[in-house]
Amino acid sequence: MFHSNEKTEKYIHKIITIIKKYPIASSICISLGIGFAISILSFSIRPQYLLAPIFTALIIGGLCIYPFLLTLINLVSLFKQPKDTFGKRKMKQFEFITIMLGLIYSIICLDISDIMINSEWSEQLYNSELHQPVWSNRIPTSIVLCVIGIIGYLILSCIKLEKMPPTYYCIGYSGNVFRNA
Repeated sequence: MFHSNEKTEKYIHKIITIIKKYPIASSICISLGIGFAISILSFSIRPQYLLAPIFTALIIGGLCIYPFLLTLINLVSLFKQPKDTFGKRKMKQFEFITIMLGLIYSIICLDISDIMINSEWSEQLYNSELHQPVWSNRIPTSIVLCVIGIIGYLILSCIKLEKMPPTYYCIGYSGNVFRNA
């Protein structure tokens, strides 16, 4: 039976201190640990399959668990803003990681899927091939919408909400909606 004692409480306090001191490294380790636990449960451990759970843990933890963990961190930071500069800086780093991983995962998804980037919508495609995601004549419109979204993000992230007029907040939010469209 598990009993709470001083040694256990010190150990838990030490783990929480490490997570607070190194939140990005901790989030990566947590996601890889969850991925490793899932891969251990899905593979039977045999000497010839020793690397399979490790490789699967990297894929599951890095590509599946970490985006959900980033989403959870971003949702929590939406309602509970850090007060100190260290926490605010780490939240900005998490936002940057979220944006960069979103771009990387989108490129990976386009590369893995059968999307034919150079095929116009009027061309006939075969089997599971898909047309280009954006019609080539409307690429300037998409670029303008992305720039509006980036400007909206910068407005929302650089100006404190307490000092921002409601109109700026609405413009920044609508810019993010354009970026996501």
